[in-house]
Amino acid sequence: ESAQVIKSFREIDPSFNSEEFSKQLREYIVPEVLDAFIQGDEKVLKMWLSEAPFNIIAAQQKQLREQGLFSDGRILDVRGVDIVKFKMLEPSNIPVLVIGARVQEINLYRKIKTGELAAGSEEDILLSAYAMVLTRIPEEVDNKETEGWKILEFVRGGSRSFT
Repeated sequence: ESAQVIKSFREIDPSFNSEEFSKQLREYIVPEVLDAFIQGDEKVLKMWLSEAPFNIIAAQQKQLREQGLFSDGRILDVRGVDIVKFKMLEPSNIPVLVIGARVQEINLYRKIKTGELAAGSEEDILLSAYAMVLTRIPEEVDNKETEGWKILEFVRGGSRSFT
């Protein structure tokens, strides 16, 4: 199945190499998406996420705004960014990569009007696990930012206090 996925991605981009792409994931894609997620940056998330995960996050952001809050958290460290699995999704045989990452993060929420801290703490560092399912959209390969990569699923798994 791994070979089939790699072959599919090479049909889209003959220069695709899973080792090089792993580096791109570690250094650019995963940090960019996680920063946008923790900050609630819908513009960046819309670029990377497919419709379903984007709509879920946008609804969460809308709920925060309705409560007069905004996310002011930040990512401290991203580790263990790995391609966990190469998979062909049925029934359409869509090639995907399942990505995992471990993240140290601080989740803070502030009041929109005053900037006053409403929830969370600078000292409360969480260790969280994230999983993403990526595919490549042939029509979007020329996109300078994403090169056609799209996140079909975005999940924040378990979190625990780091300190």
